[in-house]
Parts: sequence; structure tokens; C-alpha cells
Amino acid sequence: MPPVADSPGDWFEVVENLAGGDATAFFRVSQLVTGVLRGMRAYDIESDWSDVIQEVAIGTVDAVRAGRLRSSDNVVGFVRQIARHKISDRHRRQGRTQEDKTTPIEETSQSALADPRNLEPGEILDLRRALERLPEAQRKLVVAVYGERKTYEEASKELGIPLGTAKRQLQRGMERLRARFSERDLT
Repeated sequence: MPPVADSPGDWFEVVENLAGGDATAFFRVSQLVTGVLRGMRAYDIESDWSDVIQEVAIGTVDAVRAGRLRSSDNVVGFVRQIARHKISDRHRRQGRTQEDKTTPIEETSQSALADPRNLEPGEILDLRRALERLPEAQRKLVVAVYGERKTYEEASKELGIPLGTAKRQLQRGMERLRARFSERDLT
């Protein structure tokens, strides 16, 4: 691993100053974390580096306050370790995001909403009526994800709701649509 940026004599003091809101201390910690990120060649998440730096700084201050980090000798190793964890978290999230972008809940529903030309005129009307009966959040999510081909993440951000809530509401909306159309097919 390459040498760390600007090694001050007492990292513990720097972290304590950081806890007090010292901008110079934050700059030094951010240099340290940036050195770690470069050393780990985490360029694939470079757009997230400022977030990682802030998360590592907060985690380091929390560790000092909680008494888990008591010596200046341990600060650099702790920062490297927590930065590694943050990078791993980002990679895991990117993996899930990629999966979310490519894995539809139900292939047939996606194609029907994405291209209503595949439906008969009566089916289009039935689909519109079924969508109108859904609660607003579920309807907007179904249309955004399957009609407008947005990712779950894009749809949740657009509607201002957490990703997990969006997925749950989308699933409920799709269940209602399936139930509605299976009832129709039985009659």
C-alpha cells in the first residue's frame, strides 16, 4: 500500500480536532482517506469518494468518542479498515442496483405495459381501468417501472419514497393487477 498522505505526528489529536469541527483536521483526514482509496484503486466508485470520506470521518470520530480507538498508532489502520468496508458496501450496492435494473418482477407484465400494441383493444381498456383502481403510489410505480422503463431506484427517487418502500408498493400493485386479470380470465 502506498504511503499515506501527510502523516501528522498525532492522528489521535487530529481526530479529536475533527470532532470539534476543525476544518484543517477534516482536510487531513480526507487526505488520508483519499490516499487509502487511491491505494485500493477504488476508481470505479470515484464519484462516491466524497461520501466515503465523510462516512469514514464520522466513523472515526464515533470510534474515538466511544473509546474504541484510544491510540494515535491505531488511527491509520482503523481508517484503512473502515474505508475498505465502505468500498465493499458500495460495490455490493452497485451489484444490487445492476440486478434491479435488469430483473423485472414479471416479464409478461413488463412487455404489456411497455408496448401496449401487443394487447387487444379490450385488453388495453381493461389494463387502464385496473391501473386506475390501484392506489396512487402503486399506480405511479407500475407505470414508471414497466411503462416508462425506469429503474426501481429512479422511480423511488422521482416519487420521493425509500427504495424498499417503492419495491414493496410495486409488488403489491403487481399482485393486485395479477389478481384482477386472473379473475377476468376465470369469468
